[in-house]
Amino acid sequence: MSTEILSDANSNRVGVTAKVIARVKPYTDLDLRFKPHPNFGDVVPLKDIAAIKNSIRSILLTDKGEKPFQPSFGCNIKQFLFEQPDPITLSYLEDEIRDSISKFEPRVVTTNVTVQDNIDANALFISVNCVLISNQQPIDVELFLERTR
Repeated sequence: MSTEILSDANSNRVGVTAKVIARVKPYTDLDLRFKPHPNFGDVVPLKDIAAIKNSIRSILLTDKGEKPFQPSFGCNIKQFLFEQPDPITLSYLEDEIRDSISKFEPRVVTTNVTVQDNIDANALFISVNCVLISNQQPIDVELFLERTR
């Protein structure tokens, strides 16, 4: 499907108005689990909402400075596993998550970030609620991070 744009200024015919036919490009991403397709054996790409969820997870699970040539990419949430889970620390973590998603994922708007601590398991439960900008569809991403020794 091609994109056709006609301008009123370039039209020689009287009564012809501009007509724009847009093409919607689906979002795709590589599934990092690398599960092969059962019939074809190729890696199955993620599409649309699953691709955006995967992108948000990779932003949150990447430490700043970990990605070559992009030192500001990511979110330092792994370091909070070793902090005392007081309300100030959890609020700072929520702000860090919100800022990272708004900076590196332009397809969504973050509506709510919730961080709950599990002191007994030395873990954090992170819930991110976003809205897809193109069609206002809600997206929920949940992560459970625990400290391993």
